[in-house]
Amino acid sequence: MRDWRQVLSICLLGYSLVLASRLVAQCAPKPCPAGFDCAAPSEIVSLAVSGKGEWVATFVADGAVVLWDVKSGHRDRLFTCHKNVNALAFSPDSQTLVLGDAVGTIEFLAIPSGNSSQRRIQDRDEIGDLRFSPDGRRLASLHDKGITVWEVVGHRELIFVPVSKISAYAFSHDGSRLAVAAEDGKVTIWDITSNKRIKIFDLAAGDWSNALTFDHTDQRLVSGNGHNSIVVWDVETREKLKVMKGHADQVLYLTFLPDGLTLISEADDGSVRTWDFNTGRLMQTWKMPAGRLSENGQLFVTVDMGRIDCWDFANKQKIRTLEYKSPRAS
Repeated sequence: MRDWRQVLSICLLGYSLVLASRLVAQCAPKPCPAGFDCAAPSEIVSLAVSGKGEWVATFVADGAVVLWDVKSGHRDRLFTCHKNVNALAFSPDSQTLVLGDAVGTIEFLAIPSGNSSQRRIQDRDEIGDLRFSPDGRRLASLHDKGITVWEVVGHRELIFVPVSKISAYAFSHDGSRLAVAAEDGKVTIWDITSNKRIKIFDLAAGDWSNALTFDHTDQRLVSGNGHNSIVVWDVETREKLKVMKGHADQVLYLTFLPDGLTLISEADDGSVRTWDFNTGRLMQTWKMPAGRLSENGQLFVTVDMGRIDCWDFANKQKIRTLEYKSPRAS
């Protein structure tokens, strides 16, 4: 008669084989439809950088959600096979990672364990982007129907902004307002507490905004535009204060360094530019494709398929390369 340990081992082995076969079936690559340029298994689809630059999170085309420790290069697979994650975002304190997927589910994970820390939120539609307010109290989720702003504690819906074809959006630094740009060139500011649209700005005819950010006083709104320019408005008077030019293609991303005086812009012309915000003077041009800059202004990351290059932004020097190769890659 078999020892009970042998019986238990056989049962566990059988269970593991069944579980593995189920995972393979669930994660089996879908055939690429004719005429579509489908992602390779190792390709990074979504990415987020923590505020202090200590973590990078990625969703990979093979279904893996991966958390990277930038300093050590160590990586953890938080999920081996997840549904299609379109959006990732770190909370300002870097203790939470949120995931938004193709069926409108928003999931909260504790960092670095990856354990589910809160109940999920179910939004109206497929999540295209996620963004925390600077104080971490609110979370905005972008989808085809508009933007939903949630209270992080309690997951209560605060407002729904019913704007279609959104091209950019940004929280004010105090978290009380949300600026939203649409493809028709209109930029609106919404008061989150009163759930009202309070300001409307118009770009030049035929232009549109790809990026929005408030300055550190919340008194000026900055727009990075499709016609290569950066426009600065006075929030209260809606007066156009200045137009900053220098990029040779559309501006894709804007952020301020922590000093509040230095504006960083990235564009489709393969450059990252540094501006003196008060004077509008171009200070520095760095030939580098668009990437992501940490909130503290120290870590800049660029992505090429399954490779992440990490740069010291101040010195413009590469400090680490993170690479992912899917088990399914041929």
